[in-house]
Amino acid sequence: MDQTEIFPNENVVKGIRAICCDCYDTLIELNQPFEQIRKFITDHLDTFYPNVSSSAFFGKFLRFRAVLSSELEFRRGIDLLEESIIKTCISFEVSDFSGPFKMYVERLFVSCKAYPDVHKFIENMRKFYKLGLLTNADNDLLSQTIIKNGLNMDFVITSEDARSNKPSRRIFDYAMEKLDLTPAQILMIGDSQTDDLMGAGRLGIPTAWINRRGESLKPEIPAPLFEVRSLSELMLLLVQ
Repeated sequence: MDQTEIFPNENVVKGIRAICCDCYDTLIELNQPFEQIRKFITDHLDTFYPNVSSSAFFGKFLRFRAVLSSELEFRRGIDLLEESIIKTCISFEVSDFSGPFKMYVERLFVSCKAYPDVHKFIENMRKFYKLGLLTNADNDLLSQTIIKNGLNMDFVITSEDARSNKPSRRIFDYAMEKLDLTPAQILMIGDSQTDDLMGAGRLGIPTAWINRRGESLKPEIPAPLFEVRSLSELMLLLVQ
């Protein structure tokens, strides 16, 4: 924005006291991590086990992850992936390569960079609102991402903190308790229709959808207050 003075646009954000941002693929460009994970698995199998179907292996890996994710016991994201790859290796009688796999996934998350408009967005939003992260993330990896990208936040709330992943109600309730705010006083910004729009929207939390890929809103998803292609576009709506 070119103007030197900006003010909150009370016509559209009346009552909002805190902005909660998803991290990966909202502020930080992760670039379809499961496609990159698929490639890592495929390259490994093609090199050491050319007779094993990489598509069947990856499909089984995703099914193990889905089953483990649905269990009541909370697991960190990296632990879910590691346990899923171990189970898949056993299923296909492939030597366990969870060690290099885990290192690859950790590098994948830590090496990603913020979108170009992130720092300006954070700088301007923090003038008027408490601004922070509400994200499905492991604390150690997220901490490295925050430091590397210089994200200056007022608060950070993770799935590991809440022992629950979006879109579960539990993580949003945890955030509202920590912030001491009601649903109407929070704006949730995210890229995921399920995790962010549905998770927050069904609790009455206003949402802003960062729809960079031009997706169509699914009929079962609560409509967001804003739908934009970038944080820069959203900033124009939130301030004037």
